Amino acid sequence: MMNKFDDIKQYEIDEQELNKKFKFYDLIGKGAYGEVYKVSNLQTRKIFALKYCSCQENELYDNFKQELQFMEYSDENVIKYHEMYFSKDSFPNKYKYYIVMDHCESDLQKKIDEQNQKKEPFSQQQAYSYMFQIISGLHYLHEKNIAYRDLKPSNILLKKQNNDQYIVKLADFGTTKNVQKQTVFTDLSIQGTIYYWPYELLNTHQTKSINYFKQDIYSLGIISLLLFYTPTISIENIFEQNQISNYEMEIYIDKIRPQLDHTTMSLMKKLTAKTYQQRPQTKEIISVLTKYKGQIIQQTKCILRAFKLNMEPQNGFYQKIYSNGVYVGDFIDGKRTGKGIFTLNNGDIYEGDWVDDKMTGKGIFKRNNRDVYKGDFIDGKQTGKGIYTWNNGDVYEGDWVDSKMTGKGIYFWNNRNVYKGDFVDDKKTGKGKYFWNNGDVYEGDFIDGKQTGKGILTLNNGDVYEGDWVDNELTRIIFTFLKNCELLLRRIF
Repeated sequence: MMNKFDDIKQYEIDEQELNKKFKFYDLIGKGAYGEVYKVSNLQTRKIFALKYCSCQENELYDNFKQELQFMEYSDENVIKYHEMYFSKDSFPNKYKYYIVMDHCESDLQKKIDEQNQKKEPFSQQQAYSYMFQIISGLHYLHEKNIAYRDLKPSNILLKKQNNDQYIVKLADFGTTKNVQKQTVFTDLSIQGTIYYWPYELLNTHQTKSINYFKQDIYSLGIISLLLFYTPTISIENIFEQNQISNYEMEIYIDKIRPQLDHTTMSLMKKLTAKTYQQRPQTKEIISVLTKYKGQIIQQTKCILRAFKLNMEPQNGFYQKIYSNGVYVGDFIDGKRTGKGIFTLNNGDIYEGDWVDDKMTGKGIFKRNNRDVYKGDFIDGKQTGKGIYTWNNGDVYEGDWVDSKMTGKGIYFWNNRNVYKGDFVDDKKTGKGKYFWNNGDVYEGDFIDGKQTGKGILTLNNGDVYEGDWVDNELTRIIFTFLKNCELLLRRIF
């Protein structure tokens, strides 16, 4: 063997040794790539799926290394690789490589076929469950800079849980591509299944470039259409209509009956947009669905039961229900740490950074009354720099401590009055300048939100009053300038 095989030499095995490790049961899958068997580990008695693929000697290294990287990955919605091996084939210059992975009872294509046979649609709960889990797994791969490139129902495996629900497992990574930081390619490498190809793959002579991540998003959109509209439509029907409408999917989606809610319809159109620049990233899709699902949770309290909520997350991207809401995002050591979205039961939504289960870092908090805060958080409180917009149009921008306006800031009222200066515990306290919408200006001391201390009031007609103030009242005049009579008075009481 050539030297480049040295780093995979440890995975070489002969077939006799393989048969001593595993007991083979049923053939559960077969295709151009090879075959998949249900097996059990003879030592642990655990059930797995074993996939073997044949290839030429000159293909082995690249194919094996391509699959080997997935041994390191761990996400609830991505199939888990447990072991990998390769061996020489009986044919000259041929090799086999083997992948031992999670065993799953079904796949999404079989479920779609079942619904078609019964002439029944998926329930919205089922459709949303599958859709959200597919997006979660896809997001995990995209965060690893892996473009799937062959996302389709038969590659979406389903593992049955004790509650008769299914956990989605993305599988079959033979066509994936590690794109690192580059997302747009002009040297097109066409992979996947034609029914799930976006416009740019079917018209390479016109488009000249492709974003492989956005190819996945388009495929996700087609799968979502099947989830929500089976048995009304089929993949062949979608493909045909695409060609008729020149991939203007928005027109096609508007014609499908029954109609879905506005949020879902709008998302479908974005996923299947004609140009890849218009399609969202996975994190944007998760944000939309999580906010929307939060509203449904308030009404039904059960819509997410089929999601991966029974898992106790440790490290990675998960969704978890808490007593006060639903969190979707990153976990480290079982705690919300990283990026995440938390939808509270009362309809409030926080999206941003987390550290040790607390909102810490940059984030956006949207309250159910439509107030919005955008800025810094520490230990779950608005602390640092931030902008708060009230539903009545008032806006504050400045310093915060323990979720209160404290420090330097500027407050804009909806009537166009403005204050710029010091705040303590949500009140104007310290030095500041207040501008009325009629042009009057006060500059000086404030205590508990009122003009108290030394200050100067300049009226819009040019008159000036300087003196001592208590509770917004001028109690002692030190200096007065009356512009109309051009008289300068100095009075000391």
